[in-house]
Amino acid sequence: MKALKWVIIILAIIVALAAVIGFMLPRYVHVERSKSIKGDQVTIFNLISSPQEFQKWSPWRQLDTSAAVSFFGPPAGKGAGFTWTSADPDVSYGTWTIVEAHAPAHVAVDLRWENMDASKVGFLLSPEADGTLVKWTMDADMGWGPFGRFIGLMMEGFLAPDYEKGLRNLDSVVTTMPKGHVAKIEILDFPGGYFLGITDTANIAEIGNVLGPLYGEVMAHMQKNNIRMSGAPISVYQSYDVHSGITILQAGMPVMKRENGSGRVGCFELHRGTVIAADFYGPYKDLPSAYRAIQDFAQANGKKLIGSPWESYMTDPGMQTDPEKVLTQVYWPTE
Repeated sequence: MKALKWVIIILAIIVALAAVIGFMLPRYVHVERSKSIKGDQVTIFNLISSPQEFQKWSPWRQLDTSAAVSFFGPPAGKGAGFTWTSADPDVSYGTWTIVEAHAPAHVAVDLRWENMDASKVGFLLSPEADGTLVKWTMDADMGWGPFGRFIGLMMEGFLAPDYEKGLRNLDSVVTTMPKGHVAKIEILDFPGGYFLGITDTANIAEIGNVLGPLYGEVMAHMQKNNIRMSGAPISVYQSYDVHSGITILQAGMPVMKRENGSGRVGCFELHRGTVIAADFYGPYKDLPSAYRAIQDFAQANGKKLIGSPWESYMTDPGMQTDPEKVLTQVYWPTE
């Protein structure tokens, strides 16, 4: 009995020491990994801010490709997310919810794994000379209990390899994406014209989600008033703030003559005169290369770019599944 008493005392001392040490351990845990990726901020931001796109490079998705994934909220940005359930204990179940999305530089996520409190996951994107620096972080409050704080000591070892793998996956996805190219660039005398459109603002990284509803609203007005379109959908870019990524644009449909608008739909006039025009084939994410080509062409030919450039979407992406065959014509007035 005396020996048992000492065993109990020793165990009690060990437990007490463990508790004391646990209380002395850090309550807050931070894990961080970074990687330079040869891709633009907008492309990478879109791969992070969309839960569907995240599946393409998630380090955990590859652990169990049969895991049940259910998406909720909008397609991308704040409020978008997904839940997952897996029989693999390393994957288990949880929820991924985007709580902030500031294109093209920052995405914040609430990550809930099993019944644990939410961890704060962040992605910070910074431009570099030849690409983008992507920083992936995780911050968690391990609580007051010593057991949680002991778990916190192991978070670096648990998460860091997955973060490193995920960033390598992201780099692979970005570098193997289809690339666009300018097939033709020339100086033209543009005859001008009219289009029915809507003026709006949008973040350039989310432009695809904005244009669709605007075109739908314009088409509804045209159908109601028996107005025929005379060309492919266009978008005119009146201004662009490089710091915020916000552009003021007019999205619309060309028409044969001046027509009456209603509500948000107005009739606008396209530039008449000299323009530099470029035929660009490829995904919309690579369109900035067409603008750079026009700027270089203008400088080489002693031309000054003026006014608002516009894009004409000649190919219906719903009909052409190969993004490298999608034609967008870019026009920029010049003098």
